[in-house]
Amino acid sequence: MLEMSMITCDDKMATSREAKKITSTTIRKIEVPSLQYPTIAAASLAIRSGDPNVFFAVQIVGNTIGGIYDNDDDEDDGNNFNGCTRLVSIVIPSSVKEICDAFDGCSELREIIFIAGEGMETIECSTFGGCTNLSTVQLPTSLREIGPAAFTECTNLQSIHIPEGVICIHRNAFRLCNALADVSIPQSMEYIGSGAFMGCALVSVVVPASTEIEIRDEFPGKVCDTVFDAACEVTRNVLVNPAVKTRYNMLEKVSDVLKADKEFVLVAVEQDWCALEYASDELKNDPEVLEIAKMQLLAFLREPDGCVGYIPTPFKNDKEIVMAAVAKYGMVLQYASDQLKNDKEIVKLATIATSCGFFYASNEIKNDAEFIKWAVRQNGNVLSNISDEFKNNKEIVMLAVTQTSAALEYASNELRNDPDVIAACSTTSCSS
Repeated sequence: MLEMSMITCDDKMATSREAKKITSTTIRKIEVPSLQYPTIAAASLAIRSGDPNVFFAVQIVGNTIGGIYDNDDDEDDGNNFNGCTRLVSIVIPSSVKEICDAFDGCSELREIIFIAGEGMETIECSTFGGCTNLSTVQLPTSLREIGPAAFTECTNLQSIHIPEGVICIHRNAFRLCNALADVSIPQSMEYIGSGAFMGCALVSVVVPASTEIEIRDEFPGKVCDTVFDAACEVTRNVLVNPAVKTRYNMLEKVSDVLKADKEFVLVAVEQDWCALEYASDELKNDPEVLEIAKMQLLAFLREPDGCVGYIPTPFKNDKEIVMAAVAKYGMVLQYASDQLKNDKEIVKLATIATSCGFFYASNEIKNDAEFIKWAVRQNGNVLSNISDEFKNNKEIVMLAVTQTSAALEYASNELRNDPDVIAACSTTSCSS
């Protein structure tokens, strides 16, 4: 059993030097009437410098403190309890509005009590990081914000109830809390930072059904990983349900159970058709899911900048989708079905969009002399994507170089030196 002692600190202990005089025999409890910086520092130093076999339960009382911070003052270890490995309990009064990096590395800390009242609003970065014996926390109802890495690597933390009123959980807040199995999220929550629950063992994440939460990347210019591990097995009441409304590829990160959950997948594809890629094989062919995904994809393709680099497998034979896609980017024709690659209307759209689009047409079309004549009239560079037979067809080459002089390099060696071809080429500023 741990030997427990309380700390007494009063206004006489104004400096760290005086704090060093405190011993485990004189320590009884901590009372901080004025709650000024030297007093907190003195209490912290007393814990660090006292009898290594004595552990401490600390109670802060008073009404003038605004916050507990790490001020990076190496001389007296700042206004905090960082690294106090013999601190097992802390009582924080409602007068404290904010804590920042104040109890990081308190590996024996097992109990945190927040006195009820209009108090704590922000638990800032790294405040309780590495408190490896902390198993549960009752957060104050006044809390509004949980900062970056606030509880990271609290490896014994098993559950956490986020009170109503909290609006944001910042990046990595509970990262690597590998015993954390249950989390409840309030309706007041607005956003959660990337990696907030990465490395946890979550089996239940409860969120009010009407809650919509933004998954926010808090590192501008970098790709947001996600809130959870890819291997995180979460139940039906999950945070990711509203999360997919802002991050479609959240569907990639969840369990196979959720990828096969129709309701969940519908939420994802309603936000972005790309989510269809991560659904189960069965739902990729579900008529209702496909209808929503198709509607979203067509809406995207109708936007001025709406362009896709591939066509999802379920839509490879959907003429409406393929036509809209190749009209924006002809090379997407490669993802169409063989049937649609043989559709002249579609191949025409792909050829107009880019000469390379013709390359993916069916062999039947690529051997249709009349279609090739039409194609090189639209884009002379189509000559690069036809057979050697047609590259040696003078009529076709003449049409191509008349459209663009650049097509000459794709003609056969014989026709590159043909006087008529060169003459036709000269009309488009080509020199022989």
